Amino acid sequence: MENKRRKDLLPISKIYSDYKLDIEEILTKAEFEAKHSWVERKTILAEEAMSSAQSKIQETKELGADVTVAEDLLNEVEALFQDEDFDRIEQKLVEVDEKVETSKREHKSKLVSEAVSSTKALLDQTRDMGVDVDNAEDLLKQAENMFDVEDFDAVEQIIKKAEESIISSQSEFKREETSKLVTSTKAKIEEGRVSGANVSEAEDLLKQAEEMLLTEFDYDTVENLVKQSQTSLASSWDQYHSQRLIDDISRTHGKIVEYRDLGVDVTEAELILHQAEEEYKKNNFENVDNLLNKILSTLINKFYLL
Repeated sequence: MENKRRKDLLPISKIYSDYKLDIEEILTKAEFEAKHSWVERKTILAEEAMSSAQSKIQETKELGADVTVAEDLLNEVEALFQDEDFDRIEQKLVEVDEKVETSKREHKSKLVSEAVSSTKALLDQTRDMGVDVDNAEDLLKQAENMFDVEDFDAVEQIIKKAEESIISSQSEFKREETSKLVTSTKAKIEEGRVSGANVSEAEDLLKQAEEMLLTEFDYDTVENLVKQSQTSLASSWDQYHSQRLIDDISRTHGKIVEYRDLGVDVTEAELILHQAEEEYKKNNFENVDNLLNKILSTLINKFYLL
């Protein structure tokens, strides 16, 4: 049995002898190939990690975040490839990831802070309008508390609810105010009709406003229609007063003639009438009314002094 083993070993010894191979050389070569393979594998993994880091940096940069520190670290990583210092490369890439996450968090913090400030300004503006914003105020306080613990996702959700609450409150307030405006304008139109003014155009415009208020809830358009109605009504009033005052001036002139024929001194009355006519030219209708009433008082007083 032992002889058989020796015979088996002889050919192997012969191989080493024939090819004159050195066992140390074989081991060195194997070690070199193993190391080379290890370096290649490490390089591939490091390059993949670096590519991933580059993508993260680019994505974060596109969000608007400042990634300068992360980019500088990545440049340092590229230099380490020449020395095949994979432990340092790995450490640096971990630092790059940490810096990217820090940049994201800081950017998110800034955006959320701006959103909170913007919503607060909107809330203050809405409150100044006289709108009830109690619900939105409570939500904003919750958002500020969440911001303090850096729960930015929760802050964004709460801010969204606060903005929706403010918009809803504004809309309800606008509806009530617009409804009041329609009601008051309707009363003024009725007053104009009773007085004898032509208010047909103002009525048509107001009718459109009322229909839109009930169906489309477009309060800005409703308000615009009401303003047009008010403008038309004002114009109708001006025309009505203008014609009425022309008639009043004419009648007053006739009264002056009547009192002159009765022997009354109408000099002062004629001077006041002249003033009234000048005020009429300036469209100062209220002054005209006052002056015409003064003329009648003057004539009556003069008459009783005869």
